[in-house]
Amino acid sequence: MNKKNVTLFFISLLITLLLFETGFRLFYPQKLWDKCVIGHPDSPGRLSMSDRLLGHLTKPDMQWCLYQPDTNKKITVTTNSKGQRTPHEFTYKKPPNTIRILLFGDSFLLADMLDDDETFQVKLQEEIEKILKEKYTNQPAVEIIPFSMGSYGTQQSLLLYLAEGQTYDFDIVM
Repeated sequence: MNKKNVTLFFISLLITLLLFETGFRLFYPQKLWDKCVIGHPDSPGRLSMSDRLLGHLTKPDMQWCLYQPDTNKKITVTTNSKGQRTPHEFTYKKPPNTIRILLFGDSFLLADMLDDDETFQVKLQEEIEKILKEKYTNQPAVEIIPFSMGSYGTQQSLLLYLAEGQTYDFDIVM
């Protein structure tokens, strides 16, 4: 091959790649920068805060979002007033005709890469309610309260149970 053919080959390759890039940007656009990208000036910041006993806790009353460019999806992570990974509030006293389950765990339970309605506790609650509906005419309500934080170990989960979990009226601890 002479020098002219090699140059033409690389110019053709460059033009082809530019056409593919233009096609992808037109037909499969991705947001490259919005408030759901960590580091954006309008981002709500970290999901955790310092704690003397446990090292860190999930921040209370937070609506945090994360943009996933690979799926072009915006993830919403909501915490209630007690820092639990749920938009629902729970009283310490269990309501009548209710089965209450406390879940303790690490980042798998926190599931900060899943939307609020895709977490383990939501799926578990749906399955339990489905089973109860089949067995009981007067179906009890189900409340699942998640106590979770990324990088928690068994010791931190136990300390969180002793500090906060045991103050709840509950049926099951997991």
